[in-house]
Amino acid sequence: MQNVEWSFSQSGIYQPTDFGYLTSVSSWLLQEVEDADGNKIKLSYTNDYRGSNGFIADNRTRLTVLPFDSFEQWPGHTSGPYYPVINSVSSENFLTQISADGWKVNFEYDLSPGVLHTLKKVSLLQGNGNLVRQFNLNYTSNDMIALLQSLTETGVTTGAAVTKSHTFTYYDFPSGNYFVRGLDYWGYYNGVNNNTLIPFPPFNADREPNFSYTVMGALKKITYPTGGSSSFEYEPNQYGYLRESTQEEGVTINKKTGGGIRVKRITDTDNSGNPPVVKDYAYDLFSNSNVSSGVALARVNKFFFSFPVTTPSGELQWLFGTPTPDVTHDWNVWKSDPFYSMSLNPVYYFNVRETIGNTIRTDYEFTSHQDYNDNLGYNYGLGDAQVGPYESYDFARSLPKSETNYKNGTPVYKKQITYAVSVKYRARSLWRQILVSSAQGSFQFAKGVPVLSGLVLKTGETITQYDGPNPLTSTTGYEYDSNYYNLRKQTLISSRSTASVPSATETSYTYPFDYTTGVYPAMVSKHMFSPVIEQKVTVDGNQSARKITGYAVFNGAQYKQSLIQTQTGSSGPVITNTEITKYTPGGNVLEYKRNEQSFHAYKWGYHDQYPVAEVINAQTTEFYSEDFENINNAAVAGGQGTAHTGTRYTTDPVIKWTKPNSRNYKISYWFKSVDGWKYSGELSYGGPTYTMSGGSGYDDVSIYPADAQLSNYTYRPLVGMTASINTNRQINYYEYDSFQRLMNIKDLNGNIIKNFCYNYQNQGTDCFNPPVLYYNTDQYQGFSKYCGTQANGSIVTYKVPAGSFYSLISVDEANQRALAEINANGQMQADNDPTATCTVLQCYNYTLSANQGFSTTYQWKNCNGVTQSAHLDVGQTTSVCALEGTVTGGPYTKGAICAQ
Repeated sequence: MQNVEWSFSQSGIYQPTDFGYLTSVSSWLLQEVEDADGNKIKLSYTNDYRGSNGFIADNRTRLTVLPFDSFEQWPGHTSGPYYPVINSVSSENFLTQISADGWKVNFEYDLSPGVLHTLKKVSLLQGNGNLVRQFNLNYTSNDMIALLQSLTETGVTTGAAVTKSHTFTYYDFPSGNYFVRGLDYWGYYNGVNNNTLIPFPPFNADREPNFSYTVMGALKKITYPTGGSSSFEYEPNQYGYLRESTQEEGVTINKKTGGGIRVKRITDTDNSGNPPVVKDYAYDLFSNSNVSSGVALARVNKFFFSFPVTTPSGELQWLFGTPTPDVTHDWNVWKSDPFYSMSLNPVYYFNVRETIGNTIRTDYEFTSHQDYNDNLGYNYGLGDAQVGPYESYDFARSLPKSETNYKNGTPVYKKQITYAVSVKYRARSLWRQILVSSAQGSFQFAKGVPVLSGLVLKTGETITQYDGPNPLTSTTGYEYDSNYYNLRKQTLISSRSTASVPSATETSYTYPFDYTTGVYPAMVSKHMFSPVIEQKVTVDGNQSARKITGYAVFNGAQYKQSLIQTQTGSSGPVITNTEITKYTPGGNVLEYKRNEQSFHAYKWGYHDQYPVAEVINAQTTEFYSEDFENINNAAVAGGQGTAHTGTRYTTDPVIKWTKPNSRNYKISYWFKSVDGWKYSGELSYGGPTYTMSGGSGYDDVSIYPADAQLSNYTYRPLVGMTASINTNRQINYYEYDSFQRLMNIKDLNGNIIKNFCYNYQNQGTDCFNPPVLYYNTDQYQGFSKYCGTQANGSIVTYKVPAGSFYSLISVDEANQRALAEINANGQMQADNDPTATCTVLQCYNYTLSANQGFSTTYQWKNCNGVTQSAHLDVGQTTSVCALEGTVTGGPYTKGAICAQ
């Protein structure tokens, strides 16, 4: 999808409460995505914690407990250590479905009270509810340390369960109790039973990292369905930089252990006995292995702060008692967490080396603070970025900067990338830190911090291939539009190290915003900035090629490609290669002309997802093609394996189609005989009607010009093509296994001409047996066309042929899905059927008589279609003028026609 609009819905939670530290939660949820052609993807959610009153249900609240310790001291005053826990209550929103025309993805969760709400199942279904793929997720437990144990894809079959599983193991959690204040400086668990989190005397909490505890719960091994596996080893993070500085408190860092872990080794093992592939990772500077390339954002262990406070005379009596002269005191504050919360972020690296065995090595370099450092601003005495940067360029860091491949220590390939950063928006925010707080007042630090957002544009890329003594170097420069940031020009210069004259290839681009006429201003108003209108290539200053892509309006509001033209050299003729003349409402190409000669046209089906017919040398109005897969009238029959292609065919032999012009036309079809499906051959067609013959059913009916070539296709949506008929009217069938993978290609007689087999460890091949499924039987119902209150509509039958829906459980379940389609679409089809008729009702005089020994109440519709009623006691009689057939309630006598 391109040029999309994103729609969000706000889900807010608020609950007044008497106990402290509860926070309200509000979030924006993506609800709909719509492209320029009107195609939509919709997202649905559920909120398990929301009560009927809109508040968080008391028995469903989820509390997150976070310890926070502080201690303050100033002359004459010493606060007791403050050991609270911060409780935050949250309401969880769960994505339950993503859907569009023809498909949907369902998500199921464990929403039981008192457990972690984990994702249990993901199902991909066709729009009619037929299951295509299903994934089940299992976990090690249902508490707060639940870890994904297996991801299993279940085959769509009613036989013995066929599955493909990925399993996961983790580094063990220690036995015994867990300590809520057993946290290192970075917030990772270190296993220490601290009474406080303040790491200074007299509290002396142990906040040092402990790798054996930090690594617990980390992914240890993935085992794949093939039986192969990947194992992971870790080591503690290290850093050699504080932002762009190599100094910490005036001392060169080199290497210092930080919180968290990093990958040390990945071992890939197959199931065939081959030697494992071992990948080792190092994070030191390429130029100096004694210095880590890790970058920390702040001194995370500096949670002590001393600052002077001058008290004016007579002020702050709530804190100092009676008035005093102006006096300055030193205040000391100890905290359990840093002033700048982002300093708890893990270390990141700008040099990473991957080594495979003793021969292959790849060095990766990434952007860092040394490339894009922050504006720290003024920290008002805290110093050393303790409250974070004034402006952060995080979005420009950790981007690929270079990649160098070595073999046996010799470089074989190198890629280098340069960037330019453009800041587009600054959203102001306020950083605030409460230092001392009491019932009467508080001391706080405050700092305005704008949040930057912008673009990081690649400005250059140099690739060197060391393919001999004379390496080839290709350098590409990129230039962008200053308003829309689209690529304007890229220049490729290639040369050998000993070559005297490098070659320069320049490619330039124009876009809708470069034009003031035609449809382009309207495209810009719809934010369609990215389509390339003209692309021009020059080599060493001489134009070698030009490509023009024109746009036009289709279907009233679609801005789509209308032509593609090319030119060779600067003086060659401009040739129209493709002229697109029609699109479907969903934005698919319906008709185009190639090289200003013959037309190429399509018919689309399955909710506009797949082409079902393709014709060469004819326009869309010049051919007819019907496979009956989307027809639901009474003449349609079907069942799995009973139709020629797909699941439906017709029993009506009459075709109605009027020739649009004087060209000679042919008709071809398949008919169902006692010996199976037979081909009619190409027969002359004159129209406007044609009666097919030879069988009890007919399928894949096509009418087309005699000098045109037609192909047909049927599908199982979201799985693949099930049949194709080529221009010679030869057919191939396609079968899929339980996991919807292509299994067999068959000819018209059902002979397998190609087979695909997928083997997994400890599983049967299942190579020649398609999945066993339960299909619906014929289901149909008649619906009356709605003709208003003064007429009756004729009956239109909506039929779902056998084989349209399948189930893993029973035929009854498949039938229920078919009935659901009938109920959803039957009345609409009857109302829109052009062959359905309306019969105007006449009004007649009716004599109503309560002569059966009891009173009765009559109802009828008058000549205007308005319902009326009358109650008659025993023996009473009355006359009314009513629409024919609308009188109910008791005996009556129908008389002559009365006035309308």
